[in-house]
Amino acid sequence: MYHIIAKTLRLIFILPGSRFMEISALNNVGICIKDSFKTVLEQNELCQKICGNMVGLVCDFGCMNNYPTTSPQSITQGMILLSNIQSKDQKLDAVIINDGDKITTITYPNCFKENTIKDEIEELRRFGLTKSELVIIEEVLKGYKNIEIAQKLFISEGTLKTHLNNIYKKLPERWQSLKKRKQSV
Repeated sequence: MYHIIAKTLRLIFILPGSRFMEISALNNVGICIKDSFKTVLEQNELCQKICGNMVGLVCDFGCMNNYPTTSPQSITQGMILLSNIQSKDQKLDAVIINDGDKITTITYPNCFKENTIKDEIEELRRFGLTKSELVIIEEVLKGYKNIEIAQKLFISEGTLKTHLNNIYKKLPERWQSLKKRKQSV
């Protein structure tokens, strides 16, 4: 079995028995390979910067904290995408691939989303949002939950919900999916 991972037009092949060092040269994604007990077998340099050197240790924070397992037998094969995971000092996104033998995690800091978010904010300006509303919607686009946004902006959750309702009224249909995001801790 092999995994094919596409990131910014690069294809990475992870073959059984292949050497990890062949893929560790990528400097914009963190790659971590764990066994079925979540013990880290190998990490590339970015992954070590994000999580620290975890080789030989069981990983149970960051992306693995959000990975639903209670025992190796409960880990299901497949792939999941996790967004806005809190690592030691930053938020990141992760793709976790489980082939039944190894768990491969590909992480990338949310800073790759910055240009996209800035572009979306520019588009949202057309709908007559106030400065406060633009600040709030930017935090929503970054993936923060209501309670996090309210705390960050020093406003109550009720005030935030009022602003959000006003924002949603101004936005066309294609932006209404923002209403359905997770809003609590």
